[in-house]
Amino acid sequence: MAFKKFDKNETNSKQVKTLSSFGLTQKEIGAVIGCSEDTLQRHFKDEMAAGKPQAVANVAQTLYKLAIGGNVAACIFWLKAQGKWKENVEEKVVNNINIDNAHKKLSNLLNDEE
Repeated sequence: MAFKKFDKNETNSKQVKTLSSFGLTQKEIGAVIGCSEDTLQRHFKDEMAAGKPQAVANVAQTLYKLAIGGNVAACIFWLKAQGKWKENVEEKVVNNINIDNAHKKLSNLLNDEE
């Protein structure tokens, strides 16, 4: 049985790259453009490889613009992700008593009485 030759063109090449950037599987992309996974891999290897990184770059660019524009949530997220910033968690100490340790000791005492 002879198979129909697949014709790669600029339209389906852009479509594969876009669908790949959206996270579709090769099987799903093949169903959309009308080819098998093998044909997709053979003809669109570069497009599939470039799709996701390009999408990540686009989102990163948008996030960066939001952060530079003063969006506080975008600033915090960007600094945590790219600037390696982190939130410092401080233990509560009241009258030289560590609250977490005091709670544990109190729980242990109450459990011992039962």
